[in-house]
Amino acid sequence: MNRLFDAFAYGEGPRVMCWWDQTSDLPHRAAVRESMHTDVAIIGAGFTGVSAALHLAQAGISATVLEAEHIGWGASGRNGGFCCLGGGMAPDATLDRRFGRAGRIAFHRTELEAVALVERMVSEHGIDIDRHSNGETVLAHRPKDFDALAVHGRSVAENYGVGHRLHSAGELHALGLAGPFHGGLTVEAGFALNPRKYIEGLSRAAEDAGARIFERSAVTELTAKIEGWSLRVNGHQIRADHVIIATNGYSSEDLPQWLGGRYLPSQSNVIVTRPLDEGELSAAGWTTDQMAYDTRNLLHYFRLMPDRRFLFGMRGGIFTGQAAEHRAFGKIRSNTPAGAV
Repeated sequence: MNRLFDAFAYGEGPRVMCWWDQTSDLPHRAAVRESMHTDVAIIGAGFTGVSAALHLAQAGISATVLEAEHIGWGASGRNGGFCCLGGGMAPDATLDRRFGRAGRIAFHRTELEAVALVERMVSEHGIDIDRHSNGETVLAHRPKDFDALAVHGRSVAENYGVGHRLHSAGELHALGLAGPFHGGLTVEAGFALNPRKYIEGLSRAAEDAGARIFERSAVTELTAKIEGWSLRVNGHQIRADHVIIATNGYSSEDLPQWLGGRYLPSQSNVIVTRPLDEGELSAAGWTTDQMAYDTRNLLHYFRLMPDRRFLFGMRGGIFTGQAAEHRAFGKIRSNTPAGAV
């Protein structure tokens, strides 16, 4: 495979001491050991791949998920756990010029539907995800950003059809959102979750519906045939009528060839504290279970989890390797609020 980053980024190095790995056990799945046929072959067992397999299986279509490592090994199993609206930067005026007002609203309602889909699947399949937070709060780290939040708040009802609340700087402490912020905006869409527990429950539901999930089964060849597709996995051939590429930031430039130059992985880092007692939380002024982020371009995102650990995340660097990982870890610790780690 020809990938954009060096091998370290795609190996076990970034997973060392991953907190989510300690929160639940994942049953092992078998590797591909024989040739087979499937209606749809899905490459990647993250949220996208496993969700696709679940929906296909429920529709009576045979779906086979092929994962090079184990379910949720990539970003789906190690992220901030924010099930929220997207982070698109294009303003409404730009979207209106390109797609019209109706297209802009349809785009934003699709973001909202993605959140609703997760909520439905969690409910329908009884997945325990350590859910908390009523929507998401963005906090202004500069006075002028609060003015921008007020403007954005007025567009929330039109774009998403959900409620919102604007908070002045003086109101934040009473809401348990203390910090060096100049106000905030809560949008009542989304919730926080344990991503590892979600992918575990999603995989179980997909298999119960009839989907097959194979681990340690990297696709090394993908060839278009007249009758469909041929995939080479562990020395065996898998024939499929259709293929879904669900590898996200772990994609390659040459599988398939047309993917080259069409994606750009981004890195992020997340750390968590030990469980904090009520005295420590009260002293810090952060007592809410609301998930939040700030208005920086390279934003910080944070939340108090149900076990009272504080999670803090921020965008990562553009380089990989052990030295780059060490620098990124130092950077996130230096950006964490004093006393949180």
